[in-house]
Amino acid sequence: MRMGRLASWEGALAVLIVMEILVFGAINPNMLSKNVLLYSTSDFIYIGLVALPLTLVVVSGGMDISLGSTIGLSAIAMGVLYKLDVPIEVCMLLTLTVGALCGFINALLILYTGINPLVITLGTMYVYGGSALLLSGMSGATGYEGIGGFSNSFTDLANGMVVGIPLPLGVFIGAFVLFALVLHKSKIGRNLFLIGQNARVAKYSGIPVASTLFFAYSMVGLCAAISGILLVSYFDVTPLK
Repeated sequence: MRMGRLASWEGALAVLIVMEILVFGAINPNMLSKNVLLYSTSDFIYIGLVALPLTLVVVSGGMDISLGSTIGLSAIAMGVLYKLDVPIEVCMLLTLTVGALCGFINALLILYTGINPLVITLGTMYVYGGSALLLSGMSGATGYEGIGGFSNSFTDLANGMVVGIPLPLGVFIGAFVLFALVLHKSKIGRNLFLIGQNARVAKYSGIPVASTLFFAYSMVGLCAAISGILLVSYFDVTPLK
């Protein structure tokens, strides 16, 4: 019954989105063109990509408001590593590691202290944001100067096409399918729902609460790092403010 209500709520949201597109398309037919529909996704795809794993965290009864700072820290890390002449593939791998580590630290602090996740991630939001500013200062880049000049092969990531759709949108669709399967068709998803109902009962029932939460928060950090990489690729610069 609960899953049925959830499915109908998600269906209602999908219908509302389609209706919104059709209404604005009736007002301005240009909005229904293929190029507009595809490339307008670049305005929200980076936040949407992080919102997907954040759903796992919310279902578990948690919250993560440090994701914006994690995106910024990941973008700065990507730029600084590239400026140090680290190969672009290694830069991306290390940046993904930084993002996942941020999520891991959030989960570790939440589990170790027992403090409300909102409070913990509020604190780490400032820690990660401050770390981004410190890292940019150590690299010698200040103000709105940014770090740019990335290779064409890297900037093509956010501007390339895959089977006729922009690459960032393709990444979002893939992540959407993946996290939908994780949440609704996997043991981890069932554990997240149970933890969200009552974490103490879930723990006494033998559910691996700690490892499940580590997974959820690390996925938020990992997707934040992916968003940071795509943003740097799209703008060909790391924003320092």
